Amino acid sequence: MSTALERDEHGVSAYRLGCRCSSCRRAMHRHAKVWWATAQLRKGRDPASYTAAGPVRKRIGELRAAGWTSTRIARAAGVSPGTVSRLRKRSTRWCSRIVAGAVMAIEP
Repeated sequence: MSTALERDEHGVSAYRLGCRCSSCRRAMHRHAKVWWATAQLRKGRDPASYTAAGPVRKRIGELRAAGWTSTRIARAAGVSPGTVSRLRKRSTRWCSRIVAGAVMAIEP
């Protein structure tokens, strides 16, 4: 019987046997992400996924125009002020779906 490495089969099983080529690293990374999300679901938690930051940035702008500070927005959303500051930057393209939902739910 031969191993996956001996058969030149790359992927999760080859990574576990010691292969560190880019194909095996990508396969192991995908496998780990699925495993983690499944574990979160089993625990009754919501696995974090990402959404576009544009609508959240717009909502933060609306709240700031209504007189809210970044700190007040952060407290109302239950996130850190640094998260709100990061979301205000144009270079931030994605944010957690959980953070987005918390910010979007704030009523001025």
